[in-house]
Amino acid sequence: MAEKNDVTVRLQDVLTGALIGLARAIDDPAVASAETWTIMTEGLMATAPDACLSDAALETLIQNVRAEKARLAPGCSQCMAPCGRTADYDMQALWTAEEEVRALKLRILTDLREIAAHITHAHAQQDEKTDVYPLLSEALFKIGYDESVDALLTTVRKVEETKRNLRISQV
Repeated sequence: MAEKNDVTVRLQDVLTGALIGLARAIDDPAVASAETWTIMTEGLMATAPDACLSDAALETLIQNVRAEKARLAPGCSQCMAPCGRTADYDMQALWTAEEEVRALKLRILTDLREIAAHITHAHAQQDEKTDVYPLLSEALFKIGYDESVDALLTTVRKVEETKRNLRISQV
């Protein structure tokens, strides 16, 4: 596989940050639509290290994620006193985080990507036992905040339990 260029890697980080912003906009998973979850799973798969999307495709995904976030939280983009609640996450905060925190957040992201790939395949096979979308949102949300190691470990366990229940093998 060819080495990714800096622009592609940066776009994957921007997409990941936008996905975390989308997760922040989902106050109640019941307000999310099938399109919301499709956008989230496609975005997660596009951020995987082995994903082979063009920069243009990544930019389109970023726009789709931000448009969905605006649909879910329409007042946030025009707010005169922005609180940052639905803002895209700055991935530099992850890359510069304390080593153990960074490792746990990256582990969660890796597992979420595997779950997203499984969900996509399961839906193609008409398997409706994959109602794990709220977990994707919750775990992405946790990555976007300064969580303690203990809080992140709780999220890691929850995500790994979901992987076991979906019978996704550990790599």
